[in-house]
Amino acid sequence: MNIVEEYKSALRNYLHNGGEESLRRAYELGRKAIAEDLGSIDMIITHQQALQELLRAARTADDSAQLTEAASTFLAEMFSPFEMTFLGFRDALNTIQQSEERYRTMIESAQDVIYTLSTDGIIKSLNPVFEKVTGWKPSDWIGKSFTSLVHPEDLPFALSMFERVVGGETPPVFEIRLRSKSGEYLVGEFTTSPESYNGKAIGVFGIARDITERKRVQDQLRALAKRVVEAQEEERRRLARELHDDLCQWLSGLKLSLGLLEEPSKYKSIQNKLRQLKQQVNTRIIEVRRMSINLRPSALDDFGLNIALERLCEDYEKIHEIKITFNANDLTAERYSSEVEIAIYRIVQEALWNIIKHAKASKAGVRLFQINKTIVLEVRDNGIGIDHKKAKSQKSQDGGLGLISMKERSEVLGGKFQVESSPGKGTKIRTELPVESSRS
Repeated sequence: MNIVEEYKSALRNYLHNGGEESLRRAYELGRKAIAEDLGSIDMIITHQQALQELLRAARTADDSAQLTEAASTFLAEMFSPFEMTFLGFRDALNTIQQSEERYRTMIESAQDVIYTLSTDGIIKSLNPVFEKVTGWKPSDWIGKSFTSLVHPEDLPFALSMFERVVGGETPPVFEIRLRSKSGEYLVGEFTTSPESYNGKAIGVFGIARDITERKRVQDQLRALAKRVVEAQEEERRRLARELHDDLCQWLSGLKLSLGLLEEPSKYKSIQNKLRQLKQQVNTRIIEVRRMSINLRPSALDDFGLNIALERLCEDYEKIHEIKITFNANDLTAERYSSEVEIAIYRIVQEALWNIIKHAKASKAGVRLFQINKTIVLEVRDNGIGIDHKKAKSQKSQDGGLGLISMKERSEVLGGKFQVESSPGKGTKIRTELPVESSRS
């Protein structure tokens, strides 16, 4: 039996017999009508049809009036679920409207640029702070592609991020340069996520923060740190030259003089003493030369990063009896800027010393390669791994792991530094440095 026939039957039963049970039936029919997506007009028509059939059987006008009044009571009870549903929808609508007002107020008063994009990259909305940051009115760009705002060099990266979000991903925070109305480029820090409906991305929601000033300060600090490092390296170079040219030559002369005194003599005790002094001087010459190389490797200045690192690995392998492989076959340039070369050399130097002192490794590997405008260094070992809590608290001093020093050297040049380590499975250190230009 469909709901129309059920309603007619229930109405007849109420008009003939009355009672609360029949009114409860009217209420249940109202709920059923809502569940079957029947509207109030549908139920009024059904009520009129049923009432007309009953009125035809009425004998007098008084009977008709009584039937009509009783039917109104039945109809009102049937409409109770409709009324409650309407009130619920009204409350929900009010809540949504209030939420929208709060959301709109939050967006309009936000200090960051809040925007939405369509899946084809068209700007759908921009909050008022966009004008404060860029000088452009939101209306200047709503309905246009976002790509015209992006710095040409950043556009490929920006498009790749956009495609990831449209594909359903929420990428990590990233930076892109945007064109302001004055023609200058601002640095924006972006957080983006997909707008979805039924599991499908229908747009992009994003928040952009102007970090131009922050980047300017960072660049100034980085430039200052570079000058400090350059001054340190220049001092190292001076000390290395003095050790090699002055002290080492003096020791070599002393060794030669001792050799001349060590001629066959009847004083065997003196001869033995001279031989011992000669051996001690020879040991000191080797140590001074090693100190000179550690202060400033001449191979780095004379032959470049590749050969200097190859010799460094060979020295560590020979002195400390550990197998060290070196691979720089994928480098695309023979020479790099002096700050890049010395930073990589010092990081390798520190990393190898850590391996010798802490890792208890039997073998290690140093790999150097280039990806586009980034030079990548990886140093691996098969040692005991790193206790990260201990490593973070230690400095690059005796007993320290030097991770902070390596990280700082990378960041000074705008690079990235990562450490991967598992107990008993060794450690991998990876440094990525931007390469502006090579040098001759």
